[in-house]
Parts: sequence; structure tokens; C-alpha cells
Amino acid sequence: MSFLDSRLVKTFKRILRVMYFFGLAVLIIMVMLTTVHVIGRYAFNYPVKGLVEMSGLLLLIVISLAGAYTVITRGHVTVTLLLNRFPPRVRSVINYVTYSLCLIFTALAAWQTFRRSIWLSQVGQTTEILGIPIPPFYILLGICWVLFSLAIILQIITFFKSSIDKGETG
Repeated sequence: MSFLDSRLVKTFKRILRVMYFFGLAVLIIMVMLTTVHVIGRYAFNYPVKGLVEMSGLLLLIVISLAGAYTVITRGHVTVTLLLNRFPPRVRSVINYVTYSLCLIFTALAAWQTFRRSIWLSQVGQTTEILGIPIPPFYILLGICWVLFSLAIILQIITFFKSSIDKGETG
């Protein structure tokens, strides 16, 4: 059994899928809140208090939870107009460099997000209108950056294995 077929990888993918669907549920809640806000504001002159704050925090949750799953399913946008013109070996090198740069970026983002969450906890940062504590959202974002990094590592391993199977490395 290869690493890519292991129980650990399958469990990781399952976790990312659950997170993705939780993000979709949060998105539905966000849409419903916005709908209630618009109806309340224009029909009854009674908008939802703090909706801009809630929408910002909910959007952070949606994007964070969907990121790693998007990497695993290769659901991100790729532009291959130029890449397809190169020979397979050059494409492999470009893909490795791209994945490596993404890994560096996500690892740095995780580190800085956790640093920022510690600072926000120390100063007791909350939203202005509703007073919602901000640090838990930053901690969630940091965890999602770590999972994003792990998903990129898994993609690098998958890509490396498929390159070897195709004979594009050497």
C-alpha cells in the first residue's frame, strides 16, 4: 500500500471534505442573514445590527474552510496557455517550483496568523459593534493555513509520483 492510499491520507481528505461542507453551511447562513438584512432594512426600516462585522467574520470562515479542500480536488483556477507549450519535463519543474512557492507562502501565512492571534488575544481585540472576540477567528484561520500547507505537500507527493510513473523526472 502506498502512502497516497493510506488511511492517514484518506482521513485527511475526509476531514477537508467535512470542513468544506461546513464552510458551505456558513455561506448559506451568510446569504440568509444578508437577505434578512435587506428585507428588514427596506421593508421595515429595521436592518440587522452588526451585519457587516458578521459577514466579514463569516466570509473568513467560508474561505478558510474551503481552501485546503480546493487544493486536494484541484478546484483552483489554472492557466495553462503557456505551460502546455513546454515539454513535459519543463512543465514538471515549473509545477514543482509553483507548489514549493505556494507551500512557503502558506507556511509563512500560518506562522504569522498564529503570531497575530496571540497579539490579538493579549490586547483583547473585539469587533466594534457586536463585541465579538477576534482571536478565535484568527486561530481558525491559522489552523486552516496549516491544513492548506499539508494539502500542498500531499499534492507535491501526488504530482511527484505521477511524474515518476509517466517518466517525466529523472
